[in-house]
Order: sequence, then structure tokens, then C-alpha cells
Amino acid sequence: MLSMIIGGLAVGFIFAPLALGVHISYRMLRFTDMSVDGTFALGAVVAARLIMNDVNPLTATLLAAIAGAIAGAGTGTLITRFGIQRILAGILIMSALYTVNTFILGGSTFESAGHATLQSYAESAATAVFGDLDVRLFLGMKVSPRSVFTLIFSGVISLIAAGVLLMFFRTRIGLAVRGAGSNEAAMRAMGADVPWLLIIALAISNGLAALAGAMFIQELPSFTVADGVGMIVTGLACVMIGDAFFGRKTFSTRFIGALVGALFYRTLIAVVFYLNILSVDIRLATAVFVTLALVTPRLLKKLRTPRNTAPQPE
Repeated sequence: MLSMIIGGLAVGFIFAPLALGVHISYRMLRFTDMSVDGTFALGAVVAARLIMNDVNPLTATLLAAIAGAIAGAGTGTLITRFGIQRILAGILIMSALYTVNTFILGGSTFESAGHATLQSYAESAATAVFGDLDVRLFLGMKVSPRSVFTLIFSGVISLIAAGVLLMFFRTRIGLAVRGAGSNEAAMRAMGADVPWLLIIALAISNGLAALAGAMFIQELPSFTVADGVGMIVTGLACVMIGDAFFGRKTFSTRFIGALVGALFYRTLIAVVFYLNILSVDIRLATAVFVTLALVTPRLLKKLRTPRNTAPQPE
């Protein structure tokens, strides 16, 4: 059980950049950016192709995030320069990237075995500390050194990304991006270049999604382009769960809530499948969790609101 929880948290940190990216588009810009599905897989296949060409995994991960940012800027350009509706622009980029991703990956399945990846780095570190990768007992529960160091590696990368983003959104440009999302008309009245601010926000959002994809592909034994489908729903699940825990208070609180939501969501998924509660596909389980996260707060609000059915005096 402990090893399962550690593994769930490790994958949660891998998905944390995705949750932060979806938070930027869904909460700050107030629309669902469908291109995230394509840029998550783009980050994965770019990292895979570079790793297969013996590029350092950290460099490959960074370049994959940059590729996702470029694709996100493309979505913003379709919206701001060509007047395409936001949801449609995301769908267009997502559809185009499916073909691009298949071409980059070469139409095959990426096999991580035999290549230097972040996961192999984690295994090397675990071997250096523990002497081997054999499962050990901790408080009577089995713990995998591999999972522990995967958690450390993914946690460090995601926390650094979150910290850099929080600092960015406190800068002048970052505050302008936040303002453009909350009150576009006011920012235009102040002379801000709102189209460029939107492009910057979508570039950051999709760059984070690609970063998550690049980390994700290095944790799996194999990956296909189809594995990136439905990631927008996963990101929304993390954001909704974060809102349930932290509410909608300060910007930093909501931002951290998205990260915590990713950790809780992936741990919950791990527990559900470990206990064999639901023998269903993970995408169906994700859709169920998102639906519950959307519906439950409204139902609770209705239950807490007293119904005044007594006739009013004339």
C-alpha cells in the first residue's frame, strides 16, 4: 500500500505541470483549451525522438516543453490574429498535432528500455543509495526504491516549474497576463496589448502540458500517440479537485491547489485500481471524477440553502 501511494504521488507530480497549464487556460483565461491534448503528446514524442537520438534526458525534456509552448502560441495566434473562436482554435491545433506527433514518433511505439531517461536516472540514484532496486519493508509495508526516487525526481522538476511560474505571475508582464484574463476590457483601456498577452498565456499553458508529456513518456515502458488523448479531462479533474480543497481564494492558493489536486487525483486513481474497486479504463474513471467534482459542490450548496416554502404575508 505504501509503495502504491508513493507511486501515485510520483505520477501526480508528473501530471502537476499539466494541471498548472490547464489552470492557466481554464481559470485565468476562462476557456477550455483543447490543444492541451495535442501538446501533451507533442512533448512526449519530441522527448522520445530526442532520447532515441541519445540527447540528454533533461535537455530533451526542456526542448519538448519549448515545442509545446510554440504550439500553444499557434493556438493564441489563430484566436487573436485570425479571429477564430477559442474552442475551435484549440480543436484545430489538437487535430493537426495528432498527425504531427505520429510523424515525429515515426508511427511506432516508443520503448524506453535501452535509453537514458529520467526514469533510468532515478533507478541509478536508487541503486547508488540502496545498493539495489529490491523492495524493502518500511513500517511493515513494502517500499520500492525505484518509486521513491521517481517521486523525488518528478517532485523536484514540478516544484521548480511551479515556483518559477509563481514568480513570473508576480512580475509586470505576469500581472498583465492575469489582468487580461480577468478583465480584458480594462486591460485594453490601459493600453495593454491583450492579443500578445493571450498568446503568452497559451504558450506557457501548453509548454507546461508538453513538460508533463515529456516526463510521462520517460516513466512508462512504452508510449503511443493515442496515450495522449483525453489529457484535457485529466487536467480539469486536477483543477476541480484543487478547488474543492482550497476554494477560490488568492491566486497563489488556487495555483497551489491545482498542484495538490494532481497529487490527490493520481493517488486516488492508484488506490482505486489497487483495491480493484473499479475495473474500468482510466479515462472513464477520470470522467466520473470530473463529473463528481463539478456536480457535488452545487448539490451541497442546494442542500445548505434553506427553502422558504411558507406563504408570504400580504
